[in-house]
Order: sequence, then C-alpha cells, then structure tokens
Amino acid sequence: MATTRILVVEEKSKFDESLTTTLEKLDFEVTTSVSKIDETIPQLKETDVDIILINIELNEKNKFNKALKYIWSQFKLPIILLTNTLNKEIHNSLNTSTLLSYLTRPYNQRELRITIESALFKAQAEKCKADINSLLNAARKIDRIINVTDESKKLVKEICRSFVTSSGFQAAFIVLLEQSKNLFYTAQSGLKNTKVITDLLMNNNLPTWINKILLSEDIFEISNSNDLNLPFLKSNEQSINIRLESAKKTFGFLSVIFKKRKVSSEEKAIFKTIAADIAFSLHSIEIKNKNKNIEEILASSEAKYRMVIENATDIIFTANQNGYFTFVNNAGLLNTGYRKDELLKLNYLDLILPEYKNNVKNYYREQSESKKTSAYIEYPFRTKTGKIKWYGQNSTLILENNIFKGFHCI
Repeated sequence: MATTRILVVEEKSKFDESLTTTLEKLDFEVTTSVSKIDETIPQLKETDVDIILINIELNEKNKFNKALKYIWSQFKLPIILLTNTLNKEIHNSLNTSTLLSYLTRPYNQRELRITIESALFKAQAEKCKADINSLLNAARKIDRIINVTDESKKLVKEICRSFVTSSGFQAAFIVLLEQSKNLFYTAQSGLKNTKVITDLLMNNNLPTWINKILLSEDIFEISNSNDLNLPFLKSNEQSINIRLESAKKTFGFLSVIFKKRKVSSEEKAIFKTIAADIAFSLHSIEIKNKNKNIEEILASSEAKYRMVIENATDIIFTANQNGYFTFVNNAGLLNTGYRKDELLKLNYLDLILPEYKNNVKNYYREQSESKKTSAYIEYPFRTKTGKIKWYGQNSTLILENNIFKGFHCI
C-alpha cells in the first residue's frame, strides 16, 4: 500500500518537531512543511500530496477561508485542523464546503491516525462521487446530442466536445472505421496536435493498441510506459477506450483522456452505456442513410430502383401491415428457395421457426405501434428445402400520411 503523503502547515513560532516524528512513527510521510497556509498553493503545484494538516493557534483573526476554498476547488484535498479550541463562532466562520476535519489538543497517536484515515476515506468518497456525477453529466449531454443529430461526423464531433467542455476530461477522440478497418473519420477535442490521431491511422496497418481496443471484450485502459509511447498521452495521464459496436458491427472506438487515477466499476458501467448509445445512433444513421438512398433511387427512376434492388447482395423485401410479402428481391428468392409468385402468397411468419414466431411477431408489433423509425432483430427461418438459416434484419416502417402501411426490410 502506498504511503500517505502529508503537507504540514505550522507556524514557525509554534513549530513542533514531535508532530513530524509522530506522523512518521504512524507510517505517514511528511512531504514538506510551510509556515503559512498561503504557502501551500505553490507547494501543492510541485508536490504530490494526499492530505493537508494545519497546526496553528485558531482564533477569530485567522482568515484562511478563501485559501481553504481555493485548495479544495483546485486540488480536492482533505484538510485537518489541529487546534486548542474550536468555539461555535470560529466554527461557523470556517468554510464548511471544504473537506475539513478537526482535532483538538491534547490528542494521542491513535486519535491522530483515526482522524487522518477518516479524512482520507471521506475525501475519496467525495472524489468518487464527483467523478461519477461528472460522467453522468456527460452522458446526459450526449443523449441530447444523439436525439438532435442525424449526421455521423457531426455527431462524434459534438460528443468529443461535450466530454471536455462540460465534464472536465483532458481530451476525447472518436475514430470511425470502415468495415475493412480503414480510417473513415476522426473527431477530437482537447488534443493540442489535431493531426496526431489521423497520422497514426494513415498507414494500412492499425497500431497494436488500436487492435487491442477493437478485440477487447471490455474497456481497455492505457497509460504511457517505456514500451508504449503514445503521443497523445502525458506521463501523468491515462485513457479509457471502448469500441463502438451495435448490431454486431464495429463502427470504431471512443477514447477519453484524464489524469491517472483508479476508475470505479460504476464509471466503467456508465462509459459502456455511453458507448452503446453512440454506436446505436451511428447504426441508426447508417440505416436511415441506406433507406434514404433507396427512396431517392425509387423517386428518380423505377427502372434503376428495380435493377439496384433486384441485384443487391442483401435480402430486401417489403410486407404489408398484416405481414404478407409485397416484394422480394432476387437475393431473397435465392436464400429462401421459393419462387417470387410463391413468396408473394406467404406471410413472413410462414418462414419463421415455431419457437421464434412469438418473438418476431412481437418485434414487428412493437415497432409498428410505437412508430419507431428503424429497428434490428436476428432470427432463423426455414427455406423451402427445410434448411435453417440465421439472419440479422433492419426494418423501417412504411408510412403514408403518418399511417402505418407495412415494413421495408434489409
């Protein structure tokens, strides 16, 4: 376990070497000592400290409220006052918003240890709560961005900005990849060198750390080390990385950079939820774009539409509100083994295995009743020859004057 590092503030006229000795006997490390509380701020900027211990005569003339407030706001460090007296008037004059603890003289070593350990525990709990609240704030803003953004590049750019501007992270970037793992787009916020990520991805071979992110089943944490010198990470920083995956497709990955610390399981769960929401939104945008392209083709030329749809490698079909096929392309005929005139007499449930019928039926019903623009499902169906095949399907509603008329499925 790492030794707790203490900064002692002690008036020179009251300086007590036995305090430092006592702290060292209790296995604490006194990193430095100063005689005035104002002197702590430059020390804190240069020295790693876990807690501040102030050993002064406390009276109404002491005015360190402002300093205490600044120390807490900038460094989030717990503070312990060692004092002879602490009357109500003095207590009320102190800034109670800081993590402030008190120990009145005389005290013994056991009381000193308990006070320090309690203050550290309280500070850690407050810091953990602040980190989670910061991340939840990012999640709320990202949810709003997702609801109003229908273009993938703009979406990831706004999300990166929200991590940095509203949640206190050093930097964030999102890398979008094509199916062949070639770079499609990068968005970032907080990086001084805006080209650093793009330059890393310009060659055909993805760096090892990116491959680990894309292969990892969980959040992948990265810190700089001798064998991993990442240009976007400082020595005191780390990054949380998670791939963006929806409907079994990887769209890229999200990286958020912040100062080194332990990441709680609650924070990891929130990161996973954020990543899942981003990926689902990217998937929805992709489906909308595909459907938009199909609609544009249909509007411009029925002949061209027929040629594109009929020769598509994906199965494309439409069904009316009762579930009967109204159109099936060639890929649908090849995969089911039925002729077109046969399929156009069937209901989609006629192809579904009995044990999956209710699940698929409920999926279509829920989508139509909620008027959800697009949805995804996986299910097996039986071909004309009896062979079982599994497929993943994206379905969009066919609406006429906002009235549900059927489904368009890929």
